[in-house]
Amino acid sequence: MQNEVDALQQLLGSDLSGVSTAMPVLEPNTYDFTIAKIEAVDNKAKTGKVLVISLTLAQSAVAFETHKVINAGFPVITRMGLVESDKYSAEDIKRNLATFQEAALGERLAAGFLPLEQYYGKTITARTKVESTADFGNQTVIARWIKKKV
Repeated sequence: MQNEVDALQQLLGSDLSGVSTAMPVLEPNTYDFTIAKIEAVDNKAKTGKVLVISLTLAQSAVAFETHKVINAGFPVITRMGLVESDKYSAEDIKRNLATFQEAALGERLAAGFLPLEQYYGKTITARTKVESTADFGNQTVIARWIKKKV
């Protein structure tokens, strides 16, 4: 027991100034994910909704640049806008929803996209890419959903 206390005290007293707190980024590739949750939340501008899609990696992968192993279960969050803009039409939104639905369920449903819970636990395949922003640095981004073969 004393050894555990000593190890904990040593760890808690460690210099943390050089420790990276950045999330690992997946190497661009095609991966299987499990859909953990989908929520419709307000967008930043409070002008409409965005779908926040929480995924978990279904297999181990390699991290971009560091080449470290990323274990299955690693979380990836992606967003799907639901508000029209100059660059994003209603048809674009419908196409994105249909593409996601085909990738998750293997078909596009005439009944629409709801309920969101029908996607939970489903395996979905996606191609990823790396995007970099000034605020967040490198991030894993879903570039394309891959249609499920049924």
